[in-house]
Parts: sequence; C-alpha cells; structure tokens
Amino acid sequence: MTLPPRSKPSPIGTLICGLFVVFIFTSHAAESDQRQLTQERLATAMRPVKHWPFTTEKYSSEDWSNLVNTAKIIQQCDPNSVEKTLKDWEAWRIKDFPSDFLNATKVMLTLEVVFDLPENIQASELHPYSNPNQDGTFNLAWPIVWNAGRPGFAEAAPHSYNGAVYPASDLFRWYRSKYKLRDLSKFRPN
Repeated sequence: MTLPPRSKPSPIGTLICGLFVVFIFTSHAAESDQRQLTQERLATAMRPVKHWPFTTEKYSSEDWSNLVNTAKIIQQCDPNSVEKTLKDWEAWRIKDFPSDFLNATKVMLTLEVVFDLPENIQASELHPYSNPNQDGTFNLAWPIVWNAGRPGFAEAAPHSYNGAVYPASDLFRWYRSKYKLRDLSKFRPN
C-alpha cells in the first residue's frame, strides 16, 4: 500500500490551528483560575461583607446580599483551594487575633451561608460552634436562621468568645463531608 505524498500545510491553516490550540489552553487556564480561591480573592470577596452585629445593630438587605454573593463565590471555587486558603488565612490570623475578631466573624457567617446547615439537630451531630435552640435541639447555622429563603439572626442567641481562632478550614471540611451547598438561587433579601 502506498501512501499519498504529504502536502505542506498552508501558513493560514497553521495559524488558525495554532490560534485554536492557544484559545483552548488559555480558556481552560482562565476557567481553572476562576475556580481557585486565593488569599487575595478571599480578601476581595470578604471586603463588602459586614461583620456579625452582636448588638441591636441590624443587617440591611444590602448586607445580606453582600454575604450571599460572597458565599456564591466560595461555592463556585474548587473545594480543595478553599480549604487551603482558609488554612492559610487561619495561620495569618493567629498573629492578629483577637484584635481582628470582627473580621473573623465575616468568614464564620459566610461558611454558615455556603452550606445548607440544619437548624435543629440532636446533640450527637454537633461541632464545637453549635448553639442550643430553646427546644433543646441545636442550630448548626447559628447565628443565622432561614425562613423561606430569607436569612436573619437568631433572637437572643447566646454567644461567647473562647479565645481560639475560628477553625474555618476544619469546619469547611466537616460541613463539606456532611452537608450540601445551600441553594442560594432561593435567596430573597429582607
């Protein structure tokens, strides 16, 4: 069997093929970069999030929207990069803690929104940051409560600071192993 002689590729065909390959690789790299959570991206996403208002201060509709938008960014990222970034954030925060406690509450609130956490479970399913409801069950999403897609803060919720850095990466891993991501398309601001 004789093969036909190979023709030389045209310069235009080579250019088009090369551009196609570059496009495929750069679009894949850009998509991959978008799925990575970095310290810079976390800081940028957290900037508009309001800290947990411990007093009678309220969260506005805009505050809730900012929190939900940040949670959406984290939901779209590669989970391994989120966990690594949260671990890096914890290491960085140790030197500024507790003076930067209010900023830590931004991460805590965001994780409580990222995952669809139960608001009334039995004590056997708890993590250290769970708080009791009046009926004896526990709210893993505490201090947040959800009502038909509308978030709010639990009334008269007890809170305490025990001096430890919020274990964001451990909780992210634990939540991820047990609970699905919250469907934030159902979110409705107050």
